Amino acid sequence: MKMEITRKQNTEIGMIAAGICLVLAVTRHQWGFAGWALVLLLVSLVLPVLFFPITWCWWQVARLLAVVNMRILLTLLFFILVVPVGLWRRWRGRDSLRLRAFRQGSGSALEVREHVYTKEDLVHTF
Repeated sequence: MKMEITRKQNTEIGMIAAGICLVLAVTRHQWGFAGWALVLLLVSLVLPVLFFPITWCWWQVARLLAVVNMRILLTLLFFILVVPVGLWRRWRGRDSLRLRAFRQGSGSALEVREHVYTKEDLVHTF
C-alpha cells in the first residue's frame, strides 16, 4: 500500500523535532538545544521536504504498529470477553441460536412468527 507523504506531515515532523529540542533545552539546562530547535523550526517552515526521510520512516513504524496492535488487541478482546461469555452461556444451558434444535429434529428449528406490522410498531422504534 503506497502512501503519499504531504508537505504538512513533513512540517509536523520538523515541529515535533523542534519541540523535543526545546524540552531537552529546558530539562537539561543546555541552551544549545534551543538554538537547534530554532533551526529545526525554520527549516520545517521553509523547506519541509528535508524531513521526508524521517517522515517516511515514522509512517512505516506507525503502519507496522497498527497491524501488530490490531491483532493483539482483537485477540485479547476475543479471549477476555467472547470466550468467557460463551463458556458461561454453555454452563447455564442457554441456546439463543437454537443449535440443539437443529441437531435433534429433521424439521425446521426456526420460530414461526405470524406478526403483521402496523403503523404503531414503527412510530417509536427507539
